[in-house]
Amino acid sequence: MEKKTTNRGRIAGAPVSAWRRLYDVADHIRALDPWPWMTLGHVFGVQPHGSAGPGFVLFSEQGNPTRRAVSVYPGWAAFRDAIMSHAHPDGRAPLERTIEESWMRLMFLPQADLSRGDRAVLVRLGYDLTGVGEFPAFCSQKVGYFPDRLGPAEVVWLSAVLYQAYGMAMRVEAAPDLTQERLPRTFFVRTQDAAGDWHDSWVDEPAVRTEVDVSIDLDCVRRIRRHPADASVLQADLVLSPLKMKSAEDHRSEAVFTLLLVNGDTRMIIRCDALQATEGIESMWAQVPGAVLKGMEQLDALPAAIEVRSERMLNVLRPLTELLPFKLTRRNKLDALAVAQDSMNELLRIKT
Repeated sequence: MEKKTTNRGRIAGAPVSAWRRLYDVADHIRALDPWPWMTLGHVFGVQPHGSAGPGFVLFSEQGNPTRRAVSVYPGWAAFRDAIMSHAHPDGRAPLERTIEESWMRLMFLPQADLSRGDRAVLVRLGYDLTGVGEFPAFCSQKVGYFPDRLGPAEVVWLSAVLYQAYGMAMRVEAAPDLTQERLPRTFFVRTQDAAGDWHDSWVDEPAVRTEVDVSIDLDCVRRIRRHPADASVLQADLVLSPLKMKSAEDHRSEAVFTLLLVNGDTRMIIRCDALQATEGIESMWAQVPGAVLKGMEQLDALPAAIEVRSERMLNVLRPLTELLPFKLTRRNKLDALAVAQDSMNELLRIKT
């Protein structure tokens, strides 16, 4: 499949030699074909020297039709977020859920499904794309961004992780319980020392901090308390917009979320704020109560209720019910907000 080519030069910022190591290990994994015995229960970590934490490796099938894939979640938080996201589906579009995750992924795709970037790397490495079959393809996802190609540092890091994953797959075939002895709180991790040698270790999962730090403007709360009460119902949601912002520090496109606060009866948009998650999902959600308060302050009356769609929005706005006399309700369908979202998205698409 591969012709003799030079290792000189760079592709997308990474040395050709680094890309070649990455694609070599991808070919080894494809030839081994470990998916029949590497289940989701055989998760393990790989921590190259200098990494802040382990990258957690999962062999799985992705997409429709299903394709063999190896996903690597860089760090404890990325791994936990992915597990929680898949364990508790909430009806959002797959892309919106993806933007809240961080991972790198190896897939095997037919030539027709390869991206332009994948084709460019394969051609530079000497692969014959005229043949029939599947080819290695890579994707990188960071919280707050749209999925994109690997960055130069990720090429080097992922090749080290996947070489260990290849070896682990062979070990698990011979010893299926190898990684499962101390789950679910202690994980098998391949760790590299300063000399470059690799060792087996068991690492306890660190404690997780789930609360969101929310700052509430009490002066704003006092001003809202002076409003007379009425029977109006508001609807609030934080949704992914069609906007993409080019990052100043990265090759990726930044995702833009829209916080909408809408009158459920008149369907009038009370508040529309653009928020981003490039500093983390928690940091973005911490801004939501303040934005909702500002919207309520603009009104002539205190609403009787605010309806939300997601459990996360319910939890983030719940502290406001301790400060202001309105009812907070979760509903699966918010008709007025859906109309406002469609109108806003159409306007944004026209402008972009």
